[in-house]
Amino acid sequence: MLIIYWQVRPLLRRVILSEKQAQADRNKLAESESRVRAIVDNIADGILIIDEQGKIISCNPKIVQMFGYKEKELIGQSVKILMAPSYRQIHEDDMRHYKETGGSRLIGQGTIEIDGIRKNQEIFTAELAVAQFVHNNKKMYVSILRDISERKTIENALQESEQRFHSAFDDAAIGMALVSLDGYWLKTNQALTKITGYVEQELLTMNFQSITYSEDLDKDLMHIKQLLAGKSNTYQIEKRYLHKDGHLIWVLLSVSVVRDKDNNPLYFVAQIQDIDRQKKAEEQLTYQAFHDPLTGLANRAQLEASMSMAVANAKRHHQMMAVLFLDLDKFKEINDQHGHEAGDLLLKHIAKCLQTTLRSTDIIARLGGDEFVIILTEINSLEDIIAPVEKIIYLITIPNILKEAAVTITTSIGISLYPQDGETYQELTKKADQALYEAKNQGRNKYVFYNSKIVNSLKGIEHD
Repeated sequence: MLIIYWQVRPLLRRVILSEKQAQADRNKLAESESRVRAIVDNIADGILIIDEQGKIISCNPKIVQMFGYKEKELIGQSVKILMAPSYRQIHEDDMRHYKETGGSRLIGQGTIEIDGIRKNQEIFTAELAVAQFVHNNKKMYVSILRDISERKTIENALQESEQRFHSAFDDAAIGMALVSLDGYWLKTNQALTKITGYVEQELLTMNFQSITYSEDLDKDLMHIKQLLAGKSNTYQIEKRYLHKDGHLIWVLLSVSVVRDKDNNPLYFVAQIQDIDRQKKAEEQLTYQAFHDPLTGLANRAQLEASMSMAVANAKRHHQMMAVLFLDLDKFKEINDQHGHEAGDLLLKHIAKCLQTTLRSTDIIARLGGDEFVIILTEINSLEDIIAPVEKIIYLITIPNILKEAAVTITTSIGISLYPQDGETYQELTKKADQALYEAKNQGRNKYVFYNSKIVNSLKGIEHD
């Protein structure tokens, strides 16, 4: 027996060593399988093993969690149980393609989106990758699924939000624009192109400064600096743009700044409303409120405001002013003989005579009827008063052709002086009116100072 042992000992040793190696290999395999199983069981994605007939052979816990079935409810079932009816035909087509080509799709390298269905019949979106492999000479498929329903909800909400933004932006009735921090147009809508006359492609090569009226630019830039400095969140101003064809157009501009998560400014959002008609209507109403509708001269309200400013300026600079109260002699006879239309034409002619005769710094107003008031500013000598007064009287006496008839008329003028005769609108016009009354008493077609003694004193001003 001993002899036999020694003879077979080498063989036994090899057998024992071989068994030990096999056991070690089995242990390594078990350890490897355990590691793989731990990974499969804890991976964030669902994993399915499917046979060639489309039946589920194995699944990981994530599949159970994702679809709501127990593992034993899935094993042996067709994979279609996990697919929404709308996707099942697509799946069959895809599987046919995989079988024919042996193709594979890996997550991040050719994934597709499918409609999955949970046990409770809730349909959701999943991302799918499929790979084909062979086991025991049988084709099998590993499917990796990722539930992206939450991501799709966010994407859909974002897409819906962007669609709402684009709809609100592109179709807005007012001009809308995104503007870079250095003032260049980044995006504009159709309403803005209508306001400015430029198409979007032209605007995107320009900045807002280039179409802003120069007098309004500094105010606009000041508000932008405050916005960027965080001193305000938005601003609104009325400003003028230069239309492409060259005319000015009033707009109401509202601007806010978009910032990143660190509060750094990214770009501006501008809303531009066309208020040109409104502004022109306001200007027209303001003009009508302060101007005589027949002659276009200042009316009584404008005269009072202008005289108050003229008096303040004269007082500040120690200057004199002359207030002239003028009306036409026997104007009523013109109306009676030639009609009110002729009278109106004559009043317009008188207004033009006064405007061409006097300086731009002088003030001319029509109080009504044939009464006019003139303020001569910056008086340095008596000649500064007498020369324009005598020229006015001369020009008015020149015959005019009104309705094919020659008409001749004269004028009388009363004069008061600031500060000698008063320092207010009421005082100066009242005394000028009194001097006018005296001019008419003296035979008309002349001028009279309220205080004739002042005339002599004025003669010395020019020699000072």
